[in-house]
Amino acid sequence: MPTHTEELRFPVASSEALWEWHVPSDRITLSAGALQALRLDEAPATMDAFLENIPAEFLASIDKSRRILLSTPTENFLEYCYPFAGLLLRERLMVLARDDAGHPVRVLGQCTVMGEYRSSQDWAGAISSGWGFWSYDVRAQLISLDARCAELLGFKPEPRVMKQSAWRDRLKDDGQYATSMEKIVASAESDDIFEHLLHVRRENDEYTLIDLHGAVLDRGIGGRALLMAGSMRSAIGISAVSEPDDQVRKRLLLALNVSGDGLWDWDGTTGKVYHSPHYLSMLGYPASESLTSIDTWNARLHPDDYAKVVSIRRTMIEKPEMGDNYECTYRLRKSDGSWVWLSSRGYVIHRDAHGRATRMVGLNTDITAAQSEREHLEELVKNDALTGLRSRAFCDLEVENIERARLRPISVISCDVNGLKLINDYMGHAAGDELLCRAASLLREPLRITDCVARMGGDEFVLLLLGCGQAKAEDILNRIQQGCETANSRGDMPVLISFGLASSSDPTVPVSKLMHDADRIMLQNKNLHRAESQRLIKNWIESNKNVIVSLKDSRYEG
Repeated sequence: MPTHTEELRFPVASSEALWEWHVPSDRITLSAGALQALRLDEAPATMDAFLENIPAEFLASIDKSRRILLSTPTENFLEYCYPFAGLLLRERLMVLARDDAGHPVRVLGQCTVMGEYRSSQDWAGAISSGWGFWSYDVRAQLISLDARCAELLGFKPEPRVMKQSAWRDRLKDDGQYATSMEKIVASAESDDIFEHLLHVRRENDEYTLIDLHGAVLDRGIGGRALLMAGSMRSAIGISAVSEPDDQVRKRLLLALNVSGDGLWDWDGTTGKVYHSPHYLSMLGYPASESLTSIDTWNARLHPDDYAKVVSIRRTMIEKPEMGDNYECTYRLRKSDGSWVWLSSRGYVIHRDAHGRATRMVGLNTDITAAQSEREHLEELVKNDALTGLRSRAFCDLEVENIERARLRPISVISCDVNGLKLINDYMGHAAGDELLCRAASLLREPLRITDCVARMGGDEFVLLLLGCGQAKAEDILNRIQQGCETANSRGDMPVLISFGLASSSDPTVPVSKLMHDADRIMLQNKNLHRAESQRLIKNWIESNKNVIVSLKDSRYEG
């Protein structure tokens, strides 16, 4: 049984749009569904070749997001949208395996085609009259724009990332703006709230007047700004009357509210919480519904998330040394009793003389669909689509968990289904799939629900029996063999399996060695009984198919 890490962890023939990326070699393998969905005549061999299908102006932001995923051992999932060869894709990446240093080795990708991608010339029309939301990562010198901001600048209306230098290059007579921004970035003693009227060059080289609002959301050591966010809109035709700007909260709420997510505002002096109409609609409530009590909100938290969320919020309120912003995900009960997954971001905008937060604002994003797709992708990785058993990826993770916890005793049974090539060639692949499913059922039947039974690929299976010593594992193996004999006595397609067993109670003996030993014993048994297995399968095919089966083909020697 192959034990090397080069074997793919998803079915290449899958109709789903999937790919697997071997990061160290940059090799990428696409499923049949991905080739069809992406309309590719020839599969790219490397990720670099894959990225050649993406417009150059999107590569920097994609590279930044992927580098964060790949370089952060605690992050294993990323979702992103980008154009690809005339299509607009929604991509989800999941890190399947990392090496001992935390570097990614294998990444699984899945994509959905959201529609055709139009070039920027198609979006060179009228400027949007609505507010757009932007954020600025000062350390990375990158500005993230939402679709409205991108449209204001003459791009097509979809989120994009641009360098700070590229933004500055678009400004006309920006000296006063640049001086003001340098002061805001450099010191906490400057105002955290700002507003500018700017002449900005659009993509068609014409200048437009932009009304830009912003706020510093996070400062680091020495008070230097780390993160800013705000809003912008076209200043052409708007009233010259300034809106009130006497409170930080009002300006920050404006910066947050334009994102279109659910807004909340907590007043610590009264204990009341304001929820925007959009937030209420996320939960299935009309805008007139009142959810003003924090206790009412707490009562809707999922029991598994309650302690985590309440603890984070309490820490933010009571401990100013922990910072003034947080981000977490949790589930909240909707009006119909179902659960919605939310990504919540909160900001402390005022503390009293004792450092206790008295006002917090934030926004929540409904990530239920993304979470469901993530769970689907995880299930795709964990389970074998054909047999319903666990996958090789799940088995590898289970071994890592067992080794980390130093759990013993453990037994490993290596299994190989004999004659699959013969069945496929003479009876068809549907019969071969039936053989594998019957073998999977016989292997699973006498085991505990906690035992790991995994299809490692092709006709190879592995059983991980935690808490089983040699004697107990031999008893289980005997029951599996008896089950196979009983099934084969009915005259159906014979299920002939070669087995190898290895056990240990010593935590210093790695599971990988037991798998290797069990595999070696299985191959010895397979070679010992090969002739008899081939004869039984040959006779069954000839009696059911009315053909003469030749065993001279070298492919049947394995």
